[in-house]
Amino acid sequence: MSESVTEHRVLSLLEHRPKYYEILSRIVDVEEAAEKGLHGESEIIRRVGWGWYHVGALPAELMVLVREGIIEIRYKSNRYTYYRLRDRETVKKALSKFKSRSEGETRKVQEKA
Repeated sequence: MSESVTEHRVLSLLEHRPKYYEILSRIVDVEEAAEKGLHGESEIIRRVGWGWYHVGALPAELMVLVREGIIEIRYKSNRYTYYRLRDRETVKKALSKFKSRSEGETRKVQEKA
């Protein structure tokens, strides 16, 4: 699983499953807050990653992101699983493009109405 995350792969997921926009946005926010020491569990998140409860996503939803190669499992035990984005900057770019596209489509629909 050493393949890199591509912007196209993230955008493709978002186009087919838009609910992942919010999930990926929360993941980026948690990772960045932990990096800056603003999250209550910053040290754990920096060292081993974040859990489903940090980002408000179901484990099944996170497994879709694992299968797509967008996140990776950093630590797994019988009780805990911690994840991390493979490439945060690529995900941020894809989220930004998806948001721009969505806003553009909304404007087009409003202009037609």
